[in-house]
Amino acid sequence: PEPLSLPRLLKAPPTTDMSLFFAFVFFTSVGRTVSAATSIAELIDGLQFRNFDAVRKEQYFSISTISSIYNEGYTYMSQGKSSFHFGGGLPYLFELKPSDVNDNASTGTIKMDTDYPGDDYLHLPKSSTMLNYTDCEARCDGDDKCLAWVFDGTDRTSNGCWLKSAVPQRVAKQGDTSGCKKGILNKNCGNLNVTLATPPSGMRSSVPLGSLGGGNIELRADGRLADWSIFNNEPEEKDGAKMDVDEAAFGISTAQNSTYYTSVLLRTHPSGTGLPSVQSLSYEGAFPVSRITVNDSSLLANVQLTAFSQFEPHSPNTSITPAIVFLFDIHNPSTSLDTDVGIWFNLPDVIEANSFGPATSKNGILLAKGGNSPASGNMTVQVFDVLKDHLVPAAADTTWQVSDSIDANWKTFDDLGGKLSNKGETNEANKHGAVAWSSTVPKGSNSSVAIVLAWFFPHRQWSATEVGNYYSNFFKSAEDAATVMAQNTTQTLDAILKWQKVCFNDHYPEFLQDTLINSAGTFGKTGIFLRDGRWRQFESKSCSQMEPPHIHFYRALAYNFLMPSLERQTVELYADTQLPDGTISEQFGGGCGGASGSYDLDHPKGGARGDDNGVFILDVWMNFLWTIDGEQFASRVWPQVYKALLWQLKHAAMYGLTTNLVNTFDEHGQIGTVNSYNAFVYLASLAAGEILADKAGNHTFAAEIQKAKEIGVRQLDELLWTGTHYRSFWCDNAQYSLQALQSDSLYGQLWATMLGLNTSTNATKLVSHLKTERKWNLTPYGIRFCTNRTTDYHCNGLRPATVFVPESPYVGFEDFDTWEAHSYNHAFLSIYHNVTSVSESLTIAQLVADKYRKTLKDQWDYRDLSSTYPDAPGKIRPVCNSHYSRQLIFWTIPIALSGQRYDASTRALTFDPKPGYDTHWPILLPSGTGIITKQRECYKFQVLFGSLEASSITIREKRLALTEDGFKSTAGDTKILCSSIYKLAKE
Repeated sequence: PEPLSLPRLLKAPPTTDMSLFFAFVFFTSVGRTVSAATSIAELIDGLQFRNFDAVRKEQYFSISTISSIYNEGYTYMSQGKSSFHFGGGLPYLFELKPSDVNDNASTGTIKMDTDYPGDDYLHLPKSSTMLNYTDCEARCDGDDKCLAWVFDGTDRTSNGCWLKSAVPQRVAKQGDTSGCKKGILNKNCGNLNVTLATPPSGMRSSVPLGSLGGGNIELRADGRLADWSIFNNEPEEKDGAKMDVDEAAFGISTAQNSTYYTSVLLRTHPSGTGLPSVQSLSYEGAFPVSRITVNDSSLLANVQLTAFSQFEPHSPNTSITPAIVFLFDIHNPSTSLDTDVGIWFNLPDVIEANSFGPATSKNGILLAKGGNSPASGNMTVQVFDVLKDHLVPAAADTTWQVSDSIDANWKTFDDLGGKLSNKGETNEANKHGAVAWSSTVPKGSNSSVAIVLAWFFPHRQWSATEVGNYYSNFFKSAEDAATVMAQNTTQTLDAILKWQKVCFNDHYPEFLQDTLINSAGTFGKTGIFLRDGRWRQFESKSCSQMEPPHIHFYRALAYNFLMPSLERQTVELYADTQLPDGTISEQFGGGCGGASGSYDLDHPKGGARGDDNGVFILDVWMNFLWTIDGEQFASRVWPQVYKALLWQLKHAAMYGLTTNLVNTFDEHGQIGTVNSYNAFVYLASLAAGEILADKAGNHTFAAEIQKAKEIGVRQLDELLWTGTHYRSFWCDNAQYSLQALQSDSLYGQLWATMLGLNTSTNATKLVSHLKTERKWNLTPYGIRFCTNRTTDYHCNGLRPATVFVPESPYVGFEDFDTWEAHSYNHAFLSIYHNVTSVSESLTIAQLVADKYRKTLKDQWDYRDLSSTYPDAPGKIRPVCNSHYSRQLIFWTIPIALSGQRYDASTRALTFDPKPGYDTHWPILLPSGTGIITKQRECYKFQVLFGSLEASSITIREKRLALTEDGFKSTAGDTKILCSSIYKLAKE
């Protein structure tokens, strides 16, 4: 709308009460927001981070297996297990703090009559070239993959040399000789007494970079490129393997006057032999950006690497480009000499390509593989000069090479002073391609270069059926993706900076800012975007069950705020696949062990639960309440909602609450006859169902639901209320009192609060429950699962009350586990119900956030739960599931702080921000995302993504007057609403 003129607004309204006039609000359009940055360099400089750590080449790191249920398999420098379904322990990365290091690491590691059982990758029988253990030791020392060896010198069929990819625990075995590769420091080698320590942040996990649902790679703090999932190597395949490409690496050379030359690999711990390592790297990460700063006194330039990919809230189509930009900023600190700088990147042939050679544009390399297998397609690495506001191919400054090893490519780069030979042919031996950029940086000046890694693997499969990748609708090759990424660098960085504005609210504590911005990395990490436009998300990286409702709704809030079209797809899936009896299915496309072998994606497999039907109903209500087309959507799926409600009422017929049903805590089995978690989800879904039935014109059914809700509330108090809290569960065969308190019992109440639903539950009792939960269940790492349980979960006998934390490792699900999302839910409800101060409530959330940020230093790989482990630093360890997304419920906390409410049917938007958080807060809606900043008596509204439409806006019960058309704003707009025309005119 055009800004109102001051004279027009000052005309008094037709009333004699002039106080009403002075309460009018001044409305003005400030205009479209344009980034203050005018160049790529300024955009890069504007990036912010809320975490920092550093890795030195003197540090030692190793995989050590700790007790766990199931996780991904993890690798480090060929150690560990590379898989998605790994049980019986977690191969986890640790720093080794040596207390007794033998400099000659091979001395003392060779032991006669001993064996390292397991982890074999190569067997070489005895022969004329493999006569004794010294031959075996030499073979291991010359093999990058080998960490340990065993030589069987007997006449057994197992005789000969066995090479190991890990260092297992040593056991006695007559006739065998075992040892470790020279230079390997490991407790099992017998050459090192170590203390396990937490490695620096960015070593265990880091920001996932790449395509939304089309694969990603992580740039780790030591310079590794890890966790490659760009080859359609996802966990739906039972034998699917993760991939770390150790020999994909960057390097840099510097020289002055051809008299001093130095080169280092940008890795603190390089793969391969004889490659020089950098002294130190520091790491910062804020999705979708990773930054590495080089710290090496031998280099003649200061170097910083910023890696980023596309992510734009509310725009999936501009977040799918399968490419990563690695932008190097180089500064020559010399005041007298120019510096020649070379940047190098090596890419091994990881797809068994048919061709490997120069890119079409001559500014990089291209490898391609024919056919229609998951790894068929192409990859490219291309070099671009960084101009003021765009990238251009750097063909004149780029050289390339294809050879048989990373060592050969590095030697050429080193020998030619930062250049390569522009030679290489595709054959069986030549499996390594490299690119190099070289330029002279004048004294005291800066230079920048961008290396773009792009991929195109369109043949994603599910159980041998091709489902494809969504990005193949927009790109025809990796070179096409690289070009588009280069052309859109400015827009990509501008979107990232706006995204940072949403999350980096300086009025929030640092842990909240850091967790918000990095939580969105889960979208692309565990989601897949299929060629036909379907978005599907695994339960986790170690459980390939697809879109289970009990997990989806924990992550639905973040999707509705940031990628609402993707969230809508999932609730539509549930509606379209509802079973005839009204069941919303739990399983789609296989369980945690991978796909079933036949094409089963989106095939409902039942598995009725106490929460699945309830959260489906709540999801429909959320879409009705918050989305512009919510009424039409709810009308379309009303038949399925109706059947889901009937299913709920049927399963509550016996005791007035859903009975004998498993829920999201399925590893504990069925919890009691009636349990509080299911009860609160049931009551919240009835509150939503009652309104939806009225909207559908079925008033008789709405009245029936209201009656069922009244019965449910009475039964909640009669069966589950103890006087201080709602007990975890009630057993119909119990002759004794159950006082167990289970965290997250109020999950359904959280959604009722978020979605403005009246469950008729007693507010005083809710507050008492939360206070008791904090008193009984709080630990230094968050709220534990359950305390004071005196019977098993299946009502089959007494047991001691659980009020302790174990001091020894275990494998299993236990009461003293910490389910990470529970602390976030507790914090939200505590803030909303004023249980304690806002800062104290936030402290509960911080316990979990900082467990991953600072204790485990693994914040880009949340697990579903964690527990104690006496041998681990901080005595805490991840227990179950990898790259989990239940923690996305964390997005309730900004809503609790702002008090945001929205009704899309009336376009009424209200805020009631908490004191201390009332000068700057985010707008989070399915239609758009932005920020509000208080300016004296005014409020500045900036819509950063999507759009915002409101017929009324109320802040702390003061309704702001708008134009006749209301408030309408699109991405980039800034508008100001002022609460007092009198003060504004006076000033």
